Amino acid sequence: MPLFRVLATCALAVAARQSKYRLDASLVDWEPGVEAREEFRFPFAAKYDDGKKKLFYVAGDHSSGMGPNLKTVKAMFDELKPQAVLVEGMRTEGDYAYRAMGVDDFARDGFRDTSESPYAMWLAAKAKVPARGGEPTDKMVLAEVLKRGYTARDMLGFFTVRMVPGWRRDGVIPDEESFRAKAVEELADDRRRLGVKEPFGYAALLKWYAQQGAEVPLREARYQDMGPERGEQSTRLQKISFAVDQVRQARFNSQLEDLLNRFDRVLVVYGGSHLCRERAMLEKALGAPTNVKPY
Repeated sequence: MPLFRVLATCALAVAARQSKYRLDASLVDWEPGVEAREEFRFPFAAKYDDGKKKLFYVAGDHSSGMGPNLKTVKAMFDELKPQAVLVEGMRTEGDYAYRAMGVDDFARDGFRDTSESPYAMWLAAKAKVPARGGEPTDKMVLAEVLKRGYTARDMLGFFTVRMVPGWRRDGVIPDEESFRAKAVEELADDRRRLGVKEPFGYAALLKWYAQQGAEVPLREARYQDMGPERGEQSTRLQKISFAVDQVRQARFNSQLEDLLNRFDRVLVVYGGSHLCRERAMLEKALGAPTNVKPY
């Protein structure tokens, strides 16, 4: 091959590599209170369009039922007509995650118990477009947080505590007996998923929780008690959450990079606090968005 063709081929290869979308994780804002800077309250959406790629990011509020939260997802889905969808809260493999799910269950009783992520997955299934969850597996999380000095017991405790606000919202822990049963069930499931053989029962959970600096009893745990923080005033529970969320963020970034480099129109559906943290990172990659609140 003539030299000029070799040089031209090399130049094209370099240009192709340079044109790939990369997310700068150093720009993620981990400081508390980022939500207060937002123009709108959740749910809303940020629409990115750099002329080559369109990314619509729904900042959900985790509420269920066909209210403003799900209506916002539907509005953005219909407008963008995404070629791929990425959602929070699901650990999946491959582009068509919904094929292994009972997505029709999400629509039961008019989506009464369905929040933004499963609803987006349902929409993707009906449209037959690629969709995946952005979460790491629990074993991925465990492997990374162990490197940061935490223990398997910390993960068992944290994974159970983070379920409590949802249990309370859903009315499944009306008394101490029902709460104990749910916690024991969750601990058993987590030990099995993580491959932890060390005993860690309900009494151990209560003792562990008392050492994490939380302000309220375990059965009353709130999302803000486990918000990811790292400052001197942060509780140990919040610092564990920060370590876990860094692993989640890395997984999200790799998943979104993959989709952006293969598809021109991508819909992301996550809780609003994630968008707030990621604004600078996304703007560097895609430019400034247009923020909209259709409902």
